[in-house]
Amino acid sequence: MDRYIKMSTLTSLPIGTLHHIIFFLPSDQYVAALSVHCRVLHSLCDMETREKYHGIDTRLSDNSVDQASNLLMDIMKRPGLGHYMHHVGYRERILDHEDYTAKGYQRKLSEDEMQTQSHLVQSLTTEVTARVLTVLLLCEP
Repeated sequence: MDRYIKMSTLTSLPIGTLHHIIFFLPSDQYVAALSVHCRVLHSLCDMETREKYHGIDTRLSDNSVDQASNLLMDIMKRPGLGHYMHHVGYRERILDHEDYTAKGYQRKLSEDEMQTQSHLVQSLTTEVTARVLTVLLLCEP
């Protein structure tokens, strides 16, 4: 008598379990490799969102500060997006150390966005983190 062990397929696992597995993959390359196997896995891996929120690199010389601010605001509104963020960087060489100087408002936010930003800044634990966030989100109330 032949005895075979019937193995379940990966896609037969519950969606929550699949999300958990995807979350613990060591890099986006592994997630991308998994996403090509079938439509179910492709939709769960959400490569477009991963690419969009992978990292923020800013320069003062272009509109990347606005783009970074928009991405951070998205993350403040939907904290789950923060799982996709791997790095935040500044791509210009800083020649001289200068003390932080507050600048005028450079962006206009809605009342809800201002409350979200205010709540986030109040919950920060270090002065340095607050300064970085303030620089990235220079907003007009």
